[in-house]
Amino acid sequence: MKIYYKRVVSDKDWHWVAKIEKKIGHRYYQPFALNRLKEYFRRAIVFLIEVSDRPAGYFAYKINKSKNDGEILAMGILSKHRRQGVASRAIKKAFEELKDCKKIIIVVHPGNVPAVNFYLKNGFKISTYKENYFGDKEPRFILCKDNNK
Repeated sequence: MKIYYKRVVSDKDWHWVAKIEKKIGHRYYQPFALNRLKEYFRRAIVFLIEVSDRPAGYFAYKINKSKNDGEILAMGILSKHRRQGVASRAIKKAFEELKDCKKIIIVVHPGNVPAVNFYLKNGFKISTYKENYFGDKEPRFILCKDNNK
């Protein structure tokens, strides 16, 4: 299976990211509309994940240079591409992108057990539990991965 990563820059790319966000259907938060998605990711680098030349998911990250850490802001894979190694390969791509950061952070709803387990399997550790993290009255785990070179 060929997987490609395309940096999201065009309106067409953003529309695909919004479509994927909507199709994933989150139990723990409302999918972002296109304008809100662009606003949320305005300081992030976003990649569209393509399998066989078709959009299959996306991930976004940002780097905090003053703290020398990176944060994976989102990762979403369409259901028909799950359990095929797409997310595992995408997280490796994210790690490559964040290779100069000392620490990588991701925030996950504790009820999203498949995502929590995926990140734990990929070297993250639960660092903190915070109530009302995004102001949505929902708790979140903050997971951290030391990125020792």
